[in-house]
Amino acid sequence: MNKVFQQLFFCFFLFIPFVFVAQDAFYQSLNINNGLPSNSVYTILEDSKGFIWFSCDEGLFRYDGVHFKSYRSRKQESYSGSGIIEDSKGKIWYQNFDGFTYYVSKNDSLKQYQNQGNPIYFTLHANSKYLFLLEDKSIVAVDFKTKKQVKSFPINKGSILAGVVFKDEYYFSAGSNLYKISSNLKLVKCAKLPYETIEYPFFFTDNRNIYFTKKTGEGNAIWKVNENNLNKLVSLPSDIIVQKARVLNNQLSLMTTQGFYRFTKEGKFINILFKNKNISDAIIDNKNNYWLSSTVEGILIVPDTKVTITTFENLFPYKILSVDDELIFTSKNEKIVRFNPSTKEVNVIHSGVNNAIPYYHYLDESKDEFVYVQSDGFSYFTKFSNYKQVAKVNAAIKKIVKFDEKYTAFAATGYMGFYLQKSAINTKSKYDTYIQKLPVEEIGSYIFYRIPLSSRAKSVFKDEANNTLYFITNNGLFSWKNGILVEQKENGKSVVLSNMFKWNKQLFGFGINGVLRTIPFNSNNSIKKFENLLLHNDLKQVKVQEGKLIVRTRTTILVFQEKDNILLSSFDISNLECNDFALIKSNLIISTSTGLINWNIKNEISKRPKGKFQLLALNVNEQNFKTDKKLFLNHTQNYITIDFALLDFGIKSIENLYYQINDGKWEQIDPQVRTINFPALAAGDYEIRFKGLVNGKEENFHSIQFRIAAPFWLTPWFLSSIIVFVLLFSLLYYRYQLILIKIRNN
Repeated sequence: MNKVFQQLFFCFFLFIPFVFVAQDAFYQSLNINNGLPSNSVYTILEDSKGFIWFSCDEGLFRYDGVHFKSYRSRKQESYSGSGIIEDSKGKIWYQNFDGFTYYVSKNDSLKQYQNQGNPIYFTLHANSKYLFLLEDKSIVAVDFKTKKQVKSFPINKGSILAGVVFKDEYYFSAGSNLYKISSNLKLVKCAKLPYETIEYPFFFTDNRNIYFTKKTGEGNAIWKVNENNLNKLVSLPSDIIVQKARVLNNQLSLMTTQGFYRFTKEGKFINILFKNKNISDAIIDNKNNYWLSSTVEGILIVPDTKVTITTFENLFPYKILSVDDELIFTSKNEKIVRFNPSTKEVNVIHSGVNNAIPYYHYLDESKDEFVYVQSDGFSYFTKFSNYKQVAKVNAAIKKIVKFDEKYTAFAATGYMGFYLQKSAINTKSKYDTYIQKLPVEEIGSYIFYRIPLSSRAKSVFKDEANNTLYFITNNGLFSWKNGILVEQKENGKSVVLSNMFKWNKQLFGFGINGVLRTIPFNSNNSIKKFENLLLHNDLKQVKVQEGKLIVRTRTTILVFQEKDNILLSSFDISNLECNDFALIKSNLIISTSTGLINWNIKNEISKRPKGKFQLLALNVNEQNFKTDKKLFLNHTQNYITIDFALLDFGIKSIENLYYQINDGKWEQIDPQVRTINFPALAAGDYEIRFKGLVNGKEENFHSIQFRIAAPFWLTPWFLSSIIVFVLLFSLLYYRYQLILIKIRNN
């Protein structure tokens, strides 16, 4: 075996365990685990207000971002169906698999349309005036306003197969012929189709052209429908089963049992998303999110098809750091991995046997030093060039920062201080005088110097501007400069933080509660230029990389640019177990237990459509009132309920909602709440205002005004009358007493 073959043989077996890498579009999942009524979803629709409607095994539902509202009729014998449309008046129509048609009435309940003939299941279609149904081999036109059948078109040319509305005219195929019903309800034969019968065909349109495909079979393709024939654009694999076809984002899109296929309008293949998923339907909402329904896995919300997630077999990404154009990430099963996001090359550089989680790691390439800390309570020092372990420290290090070319500062459970490699002991440092006075301990190839402080260190931060170290402990914040340790207090009291960072020459700290604070604590540094940042008081993690401030809150990752502290971009993580993140050029890699999300932060927030806040109803004593005018209520109408919706799907643009009564305090609304109750309000004038944090800035929404009249016994005229009556009675009584006295005297 020659040397070259040996190397190839070695490399082959080296990478066999690491080639199982998969990449797909990142998506947020709606399924039965987070409230979806069924994982078998057939059709999706976004209405003109921004609500998402879908049909599933359990019937028709509306989704507002939090709640799933069910629409059922007592007359329904079958709930499941796949036909949902919105007519030109904004009314929602639905058809179940038995062919019966229903609509959502003004009182927000489901009513059944009364067919004159026997209904047959056929995909619902509508133009600007009429709904088209199938009854007894006839096309029926139903007027939206009256909900009455206007005209029937008997079709005797074989079975009716497919239909589509194009330029306000209804096209459908019957047998081998293409017909249309004009906007004035005239039936016209358009063309002879190049087939006799095809089971389960699909017509779809972009309002400029009509396209055609079929469910499955040999010779399947996508055709463009011309006046007298079909022009083939692209052939399709015979084994895929098409379940629906649409034009989305100017692309021909097929929803199949083997994924989501996309082609250009000229028929050029773009890609396949979710190859292993059964996709039944897809739409794009007003925020440019893709919604894909599945008959097995519920709904997939894809905020951006360019945002990808990379998954690994038997690897569960936890903490990550960037090294040039690569990543080093730890896995929850005691593995440390080097990964190239561009080439997808994976190399496990450490694999333990105890399943201890490596929850922190640090790299200093200039010193050929790699440190990782595991949940077994030990910290491991390793040469980065060959991953050879040189020291094992019986301490769980929480944070490491490079102090100078000789010393490195660290914070660990039980103690804190400095360390250096033994090979650098004779190197000169201006801090030798201060550091080498500290208690010393030699471990492996390292020398440790401990700062004598009986506190549990949580983190360490270096302020480069004045060479000051800040040690964050469970007993307070301590600064170290030139050997002098000083506690930083606020009004004489200790302050406990979780971490610190510096941005635009200002020091910040935040605690477990996530509230952001400026340092020094007693100074008035909360100046206006940091206002956008200070609004986000739910911080969990902060990094400053490549001139960007990256902030992770409980629900969002925010990216600020240095100029004017402007919020550049954001990413919703409310349904993710976000473990860590790192920036490589313009790509933010987000570590989740599922895999690594790759998000390009150049997708600026200013270019992203905003979510919608909508007031749905103002209920007074359970009676509905309009919200566009000021209401005048009597004293018994004092139980007020306000229903609202926050239609902000995918990557959220609205973080928090608040309400205010008159000029009172702004109260934050729970993210899972969509109703506010005000029971037993006193008489008076009221204005209830709403606002939110939209793309990092406060923005006012709607307001509601009403007046509750006082009861008549508390009105000014009634009180004045009582006073006049009392005075008059007193005067009469006084005069009566005078008369009695006069009589007595006589």
